[in-house]
Amino acid sequence: MRRILFVDDEPNMLRGLERMLRPMRHEWEMTFLDSGQKALDAFRQSPFDVVVSDFRMPGMDGATLLSEIKKISPDSVRMILSGQVSPEVAMRTVRAAHRFLSKPCDPETLKATIARAFALRKLLSDATLKQRLSQIVSIPSLPSVYSEIMDEMQSPGGSLAKVGEIVSKDIGMTAKILQIVNSAFFGVPRHVASPAEAAGLLGFDIVKSLALSLDIFARFDRGKLPDFSIDRLWEHSLAVGVEAKDLAKEEHAPRHVCDDAFMAGVLHDVGKLILADNLPVPYGRALALSRSRGIPNVQAEQQMFGFTHAEVGAYLLGLWGLPDAIVEAVAYHHCPEKCPATEFTPLKAVAKANCSVLGIEPIEPAQAEPEAPKPAPAPAEAQRTPERPAPAPAATHAVEPPQRARRPEGTEPGSASGSILCVDDDPNILTAYQRALRKRFSIDTALGPEEGLKKINRFGPYGVVVSDLRMPGMDGIQFLAKVREISPDTVRIMLTGHADLSVTIDAVNEGNIFRFLMKPCEPDIMAAALQAGLQQYGLVTAERQLLDQTLTGSVQAMTDLLATVDSERSGQRTVLRDYVRTLANALHMTDSWQLEVAAMLHDVGSITLPPEVMVKTRNGSPLSDPEEQILERVPEIGYNLLRNIPRLEPVARAIRYQDKNYDGSGIPEDGVAGQAIPIGARILRVLKDFNELTLANQSVSEAFDVMGTRSGRYDPKVLGAIETVLKAAAGERADAGARPTTSVFLKDLAVGQVLAGDVKTSQGRLLISAGHRITGPILAKIHNYDTLTGVVEPVRIYQT
Repeated sequence: MRRILFVDDEPNMLRGLERMLRPMRHEWEMTFLDSGQKALDAFRQSPFDVVVSDFRMPGMDGATLLSEIKKISPDSVRMILSGQVSPEVAMRTVRAAHRFLSKPCDPETLKATIARAFALRKLLSDATLKQRLSQIVSIPSLPSVYSEIMDEMQSPGGSLAKVGEIVSKDIGMTAKILQIVNSAFFGVPRHVASPAEAAGLLGFDIVKSLALSLDIFARFDRGKLPDFSIDRLWEHSLAVGVEAKDLAKEEHAPRHVCDDAFMAGVLHDVGKLILADNLPVPYGRALALSRSRGIPNVQAEQQMFGFTHAEVGAYLLGLWGLPDAIVEAVAYHHCPEKCPATEFTPLKAVAKANCSVLGIEPIEPAQAEPEAPKPAPAPAEAQRTPERPAPAPAATHAVEPPQRARRPEGTEPGSASGSILCVDDDPNILTAYQRALRKRFSIDTALGPEEGLKKINRFGPYGVVVSDLRMPGMDGIQFLAKVREISPDTVRIMLTGHADLSVTIDAVNEGNIFRFLMKPCEPDIMAAALQAGLQQYGLVTAERQLLDQTLTGSVQAMTDLLATVDSERSGQRTVLRDYVRTLANALHMTDSWQLEVAAMLHDVGSITLPPEVMVKTRNGSPLSDPEEQILERVPEIGYNLLRNIPRLEPVARAIRYQDKNYDGSGIPEDGVAGQAIPIGARILRVLKDFNELTLANQSVSEAFDVMGTRSGRYDPKVLGAIETVLKAAAGERADAGARPTTSVFLKDLAVGQVLAGDVKTSQGRLLISAGHRITGPILAKIHNYDTLTGVVEPVRIYQT
């Protein structure tokens, strides 16, 4: 049960609180004390989860009390409940209190505030989250400029002129703040040329927020993740901050709420920087996963890491000791329903502003999941003309604002199936689309087919693409035909004022058009067509997702079966798969999953081999002629097992021809040679032989020297490319040193761990070889053998 302490020197106020909160006595253990000293004594005996204190009290006021409690119990939630929340009060308690509440405070507001505080404290103290975040090697420290500004703000003689001097110490920050103050965001009527003047116009809190965020953004190494646009993320963040502050003003929120809303908006995506800077490769994969599967980035992050950028950002700001209202807004800006509140909060402002800047409808609380809600998806950012344009990329002078908001990294329109791309060569028509449809759909636009194809390649897939017919350079039929090649699942709609029968036939045949609409088209008719298109896209992608899941499950089942039947070769399959992944990353291969599956299942036909043949092949013993013939049929058997599984036809062909030489010799004996051999088979031919040579203690260079003498066996271009990549990878591994390992007992062995050493029975029989990733069936096999014969412990695994 939560323990809550209420402190007030007025007995009537304490009795009123006790009566007001009586219904909560079954959930909270509440204590009511009338002085700060009694509260400290009670805390020293047994800390409370929450303390709610009045500010004006004789002897020891609320600010002093909370400061002392912070030393005794840093994790306790500390609140001020006062009728005098003046700027002076706020300044005195800013480092001690998590929340400010004004008297009189109704029960629902008080209960909601305490519940929100508990949720945030739980996030920041979650041991699981901390463990997951341990893979992040560098959490930045609190910027020194921000600390200096905070100290100046809290000093008795603090001035904006002095803040301007602090900012001017950093040339880059000076340039950026001058650019921002002269941009359309703040609407200053004259050009501002000095940091002191900028500070005077913007105010303490805006300058403080900008100094903090600019320092964080400036630390990012752009070379780590070239496809991640730091400039667009900054523009988006600043736009959200300004919008959030305006929303708070419209709600007549107190000044400190407006200022917190601005800072939270500017910092709401700071977790993306931490991930991109510390984990560039997996974060790049998360962004690619979002694009390829059409899922929100936060969902892809959750799948890749087990947490999202929102949690990372909140954790960082919590470590820095920023106000809880800001940390809460960063943590839950994708799912504001997790922190219900009766009053207007920075979280509400940031969540709504983020949706507004992206051009999407905010999620309603009624739509949220009741348990463990997922972050709200961010489908498409409408290409729109905002009320205040975003600033241009970094410059040292005032700049003309762009005509429309630029899309930040990570808010790709194709990140959700509800995204629609409208393509026309007339900008007025595109503007009309947005004005008429943006409240019902996530609309993105492209001025002409060339821009449309670029957006599809970069941000797709879109659920629906609507194109005009008559456009210069490339007409709508040609454009939609290309869309079909790039994104076959996308639903295509033609809209034109010029149509005849032949045009309609061409459009349907070449572009596979879903609907054909005539200009001018009524908004309701257009909306109905778009809704039908989205439903069609949903059906197609749902079917594909089901097929993908079925395929993934089938492949996993087969690889697990192979590992249990022939565990001694399972490590070699994993090595081949890792080679394929190295090649795919270095050569930017498409559909590399097919080659990965072929590597893992290349010997699936071996499940039909007699045990004595398997033993001989494993030991390198000579085979009889009949045994040789049986072994030669393994690739054909594998081909027959896989060829009828949907989407595995290329995998089956690669397995069938894996022992085929480039000159046409080898098996199968069917006359296929050269480039007619599937590329997957040509790659497998090289990788398998390379693996055999390195297993025989040949170095990487020695193995490729031997392979270079085998005339006619390999595709020369494939051999050369693989040699270049694997030699480079071997050099990187040598530079990086050995991968750290640890020992665990069988009770601690878990699915997902990778073996660094062989697993053997007590009699010395090999169960699973080093390099294999533990799956459910493999783990069950190990425990079964441990029950029957015993397994050697501990087991070596690679550290994650």
